[in-house]
Amino acid sequence: MTVLDWSTALLAPRAHDVGFTSLLLSEPPLRVPGWQRPLVRVFGRVLARRFVRGYQRQAAVTVGSGELRWHQALACLRALVEVAGWVHAGVAGTRAGHPWLVSGPAFARRLAALTGAPVRAR
Repeated sequence: MTVLDWSTALLAPRAHDVGFTSLLLSEPPLRVPGWQRPLVRVFGRVLARRFVRGYQRQAAVTVGSGELRWHQALACLRALVEVAGWVHAGVAGTRAGHPWLVSGPAFARRLAALTGAPVRAR
C-alpha cells in the first residue's frame, strides 16, 4: 500500500522529505496538557533521530546536518506563511485542529533556533 499526500507534493531534493518528516516527528502536532509537552518533544526527537539514521542506512545516502536543518527551517517557514494567510483571510478559525495551527508556536521557536533570527509566536 502506498499513501500519497498530494496537498504538500512538490519537486524537491530528498533532504526536504527527510527534514519535513523529522520535523513533524520532533514537533508532533498533538494537543497535550502543558506538563506533557516536554515529554512528547523528547520522545519525538528520539523518533526523529532514529528516522533520519534509518533513512540514511536504508537509502545508503547521507543527509548532512546543515542540509537537514535548512529543510526543517523551510518547512517551518512554509507552514507559518500558510497560517498567516489564513489569519489574514479571516479563516483560521475554520481550520481548528489543523496540524499547522497546533504546531505553529513550536515551528516559530524552531525556526528562530535554526536561523538565529528573532521570531515571535502568538
